[in-house]
Amino acid sequence: MLAFSFVSSPQQIQSRSFKCGLLARIFIATIPENCGYRFYKYHHPRSNSCGYWDWIDDKLPPHVSVMIHNKKIEMDSIQKEINHLKKLVEVMGGIESQELNKVSINDSELKVMADIEISDLKSVSTLEDKVSNLELKSVIESSNLKKVKILELKVYHLISLLVISWAFIIGSSVMILFVLS
Repeated sequence: MLAFSFVSSPQQIQSRSFKCGLLARIFIATIPENCGYRFYKYHHPRSNSCGYWDWIDDKLPPHVSVMIHNKKIEMDSIQKEINHLKKLVEVMGGIESQELNKVSINDSELKVMADIEISDLKSVSTLEDKVSNLELKSVIESSNLKKVKILELKVYHLISLLVISWAFIIGSSVMILFVLS
């Protein structure tokens, strides 16, 4: 069905330099249709670049893209809530800023969590495809098994007819010899 290319090591995903000599950096799409896909593009769109961009990841099933988009929205709303609560605490003056920094989750941790979740979703999607392929193979095998059984039954009937015909021919020959003698 769908093939996925997973890039596991940071050495494989690096900024690329192309025709114009500028570096193409890695970005992650956030729109619902392509949510979670990684791609290369030039960081500054106004520069004199060759306009290069390229997808790193292969296309995901639509339900996985929607799930990634929904998780991204959920993560953004949680981050907004964290920021709002930080402001409330600062206004109230109840917690020292050092203690507040210990409790909060920074952006890099959220991105790591999102990347892990995206890779998990891709793994689940790949496993779903493999399971559906296995189910299809088992349906084909059971269909082939039914055909083999039908063919075996036909062969058994043909052998039975041949044995009956042979017995009839032998019986007729013996009867003719008996009548002639």
